[in-house]
Amino acid sequence: MSGVRRQRGVGQKSESPLPPAPPCVSFAEFFLTDGNSDLFGNPIGTPKAPQSPSGRATPSKTPERASIVRRMAEAGLTRRQIAQEAGIAESTLYQHYFSEMGGRAGCPGRRAHVPTNAQRSFVSSRATAGATAQTIAIEMGLSAPTVRKHYRDELNRAHGGV
Repeated sequence: MSGVRRQRGVGQKSESPLPPAPPCVSFAEFFLTDGNSDLFGNPIGTPKAPQSPSGRATPSKTPERASIVRRMAEAGLTRRQIAQEAGIAESTLYQHYFSEMGGRAGCPGRRAHVPTNAQRSFVSSRATAGATAQTIAIEMGLSAPTVRKHYRDELNRAHGGV
């Protein structure tokens, strides 16, 4: 009874022939479309771009790209514009090209506060008038710890210190 399929119905038995078997194909013919590309059309034997665990292509930092980013940053383009021009996310740009964009290597964040002589005299006069470091900080648009750190001498002189 090989090659015959039986169908069972209510109270009847019938036999019908099996559909013809598909033609035999080799493994290579099944998985290769033209012999030079895989099932998805990717060329066989060519390396793919490296990918992150999320499956996205990881941009590799090259000296050429670094110099391009540096030139765009010097021209005054924003991070968003540079990222769009380079075809990468802003976070990737910041992570890989921070120093090229004018940042200090290893020291992300705000630039350090550098007091001017005019600011020193302002702090000295306000502290002599009895203002606290917190009040002076608010007036200068700084934090109180920044005022205490950079204007320690002016604050001490005004409050009777050495």
